[in-house]
Amino acid sequence: MKVNNFKKVALQNLEHSQYAINLYALCTEANIEKLNPLLPALKTCIDKEEQALNLPRGKEFIEEIRELDAARDESYRALQLCVELAGHKRAADVKKAAQEITKVLKRYPDTPKMSNDKETSAIRNLADDLNSAQMKPLVTKIGAKADLDQLVADNEAFSAMFLKHYSATPPSKNFDLKKLRAATDEAINAVVLRMQSLADLLPD
Repeated sequence: MKVNNFKKVALQNLEHSQYAINLYALCTEANIEKLNPLLPALKTCIDKEEQALNLPRGKEFIEEIRELDAARDESYRALQLCVELAGHKRAADVKKAAQEITKVLKRYPDTPKMSNDKETSAIRNLADDLNSAQMKPLVTKIGAKADLDQLVADNEAFSAMFLKHYSATPPSKNFDLKKLRAATDEAINAVVLRMQSLADLLPD
């Protein structure tokens, strides 16, 4: 196992939080006995960082954010319906493709009900999965490419507006975000080190 290092300090606040959330989700899904004891500490750090990042802010761009969120939710539903429809087609290859795509969608349950930044991250990960070399031809086969592309576009539009809203007012001074990030990084490093150690000791 080779760990690719990068500078977490280069991540913006929401990107940093999403990175930690994604790592926690992957490790939780993997359910590795010798790794699990480190996950509660990581989750605690994530929750504290999320609390600081999701404080009530000014009203700038609120209406635009609501409209863009509704648009991406609608696009997500359109993709779901396209996959469901394909699952009822007579053509066996189309039906099989729909079944495989459904498995991917189930990795991200209740995505439209997630908090703003978590939904953004989930949709990005979903799009990456569906645009992989294995899944992309299946998406095209059932005619869902346009729906997926629209979802990606709507999600990126929401993300840009949300970050614009976030930077419109300064963060609360009640939280030391630098310290919170440092604590999260420490928890992340512990998890990654354990993963690398396990990979070295138990390569199988």
